[in-house]
Amino acid sequence: MNSTLFFFPLSGELIQFIVCFQIYQTMKTSEIFSLAFIISFQLQISASFTDNTEKLQQVLDNFYAEHPELVGIMVHIEAPEQHISWSGATGLSDKSDAISIESNQPMLIASNTKPYVSAAILRLVEQGKISLDNPIDTLISSKSRNVLKQDGYELQQIQVQHLLSHTSGIFDFVESVSFADKEEHQPGYFWTRDEQIQLAIDEGDPLGKSGDLYKYSDTNYLLLTEIIENLTGKVYYTAIRELLKYEQLNLGSTWFFTLEDSLVNTKPLITQYYKNYTTKYESPTFDLYGGGGIAATIRELGLFNQYLFEGKIFDHHETIDLLYTYVETRDQEQYNYRLGIRTYTILGEECFGHDGFWGTATRYMPERNITFAVSISNISHRAETVEKLVLQFLATLFPSN
Repeated sequence: MNSTLFFFPLSGELIQFIVCFQIYQTMKTSEIFSLAFIISFQLQISASFTDNTEKLQQVLDNFYAEHPELVGIMVHIEAPEQHISWSGATGLSDKSDAISIESNQPMLIASNTKPYVSAAILRLVEQGKISLDNPIDTLISSKSRNVLKQDGYELQQIQVQHLLSHTSGIFDFVESVSFADKEEHQPGYFWTRDEQIQLAIDEGDPLGKSGDLYKYSDTNYLLLTEIIENLTGKVYYTAIRELLKYEQLNLGSTWFFTLEDSLVNTKPLITQYYKNYTTKYESPTFDLYGGGGIAATIRELGLFNQYLFEGKIFDHHETIDLLYTYVETRDQEQYNYRLGIRTYTILGEECFGHDGFWGTATRYMPERNITFAVSISNISHRAETVEKLVLQFLATLFPSN
């Protein structure tokens, strides 16, 4: 009997079918049921994820339709238990050009940089290079040490944890008259870190002794970047990148703006607004040296915070406990700051995160193991917007609550 062999191109789908059929023929009945269960479960997860992401985008679009004055909104939600890692955006990237915003555009995260600086210090703690109760006298630069001492600061009494928790008593350069004047009349002015620390000396006096009271001060975090440089022998932005494992955690779109390059190509930054100020014309140096300075996509801001609170940034999981350290003050006033993070309450649950001047906010809810990262381009409406948005997203994700 003669036979003819026909050759014809096989599609990808047909090849997959043949391979799966061959595997099927060699499997036992119990294995087939197990495989069917796994496939069914994965399909349910996929369908649920698609359904949830569509609902989340709808929430975001509806919210923006009611609040177009916000210019643009970006959100990232990281919820491992719900199998959700979603970024969404709506509105404009720049209102003057009417360019639509995209969820993978980076933005300046401003004071949301502080958790990064704090985490870098805690990495140095777990490496044994520093302790939280170390006095800062020999840890900061000699220039800063000299000017602070001349202004009456007792540097042997100011500890690293006092800088991290804003209980050092050091004046905030942001509140100086000269800083406000330059920002208003010379928005493109190029600031240096030394100059900003000097402003805290020239135009402000010690607020009290270390541990007397809580008073938020960006000067603390400028000094912390000096400590990072002193202990690592590297410029602070390079040291932070390495200490926080950017490459290992695939945080390629997170970098100190103008000081270094991102690890991957990124889209242009969105434009962020506050009254008459805008990131398009404001020099980034006014908030670049540790109190702020990082640019990131909303996804990577959310991922970093999720990794931080899950302990993935650290080599030893117990290091995460240090982040929640509460430094008692002698005035016995309660405050909502820990070491580079704030505490918040949402739906009666304690959560953690930070806010940034240019309209960024993060909230981590440990009881649900979920992180929200939000960027509001017009920051005049940030406070009320973040809480409303988070509540709407929670109602979508947890309708029974």
